Amino acid sequence: MSALKRFMNYFLPPLLLMALIFPMGNRALGSSRLREIFAAVFLWLAPHASEQTISLAYVILRKTSHFMSYGLLAFLFYRAFRGGRGPFWSKRTGFLAASAAIAYGFLDELLQTFVPSRIGSPFDWAIDTAGVLTSIALLAWMCARRDRAAAALSAGKP
Repeated sequence: MSALKRFMNYFLPPLLLMALIFPMGNRALGSSRLREIFAAVFLWLAPHASEQTISLAYVILRKTSHFMSYGLLAFLFYRAFRGGRGPFWSKRTGFLAASAAIAYGFLDELLQTFVPSRIGSPFDWAIDTAGVLTSIALLAWMCARRDRAAAALSAGKP
């Protein structure tokens, strides 16, 4: 595989997600306009919802997006660092992927403190970190299951 193809297949996906997350480029994600759009859609789906319900749903959406996006980033880092080589699961690669995603989450929250209309939050970083660790733990579990199934097949067990 050529270096360009390897880059496109393995390293471009996490870089694109990092660019989407990056606080300097996503100022609109912190704007009140996004909340207005969310509230309009929520009221269309639940016309009798109170302002408290809308606010709670919006917070849940925002925190869930933190958790999911950093979980995905950890997976993409793992995939990039593994590069299609070696065993499906590697503790070292898992550690590197988790470290990179957690460090990026810290950088994201730190940089948000310099962006108007954004606020960096240790709580958000904790949610990011929880998403990363959950993603890596699920990946390790799935790979272990796959390895056990492959070992059972090679041993002639169903």
